[in-house]
Amino acid sequence: MTTKNENAVIHGAARAVGGAVARAFTRNSTKVFLTGGHLASVHNKVAKGILFVGGLAAPPEVDALDAHTVDVQI
Repeated sequence: MTTKNENAVIHGAARAVGGAVARAFTRNSTKVFLTGGHLASVHNKVAKGILFVGGLAAPPEVDALDAHTVDVQI
């Protein structure tokens, strides 16, 4: 499976598994939208690291269970 130039929404990105999944996606040129219960943690723990190595990450404030909110952000 290839995810090159695709988008992915990772819920729970500040946790170990979510962060690892986000980093794995960005290695394949996938833009990740990171969400979680604590947006500051998502931004500080994961997004900054992904951006630092040249990946594409956006930590929008979004309720991943609300399809309309996800559509607006992506």
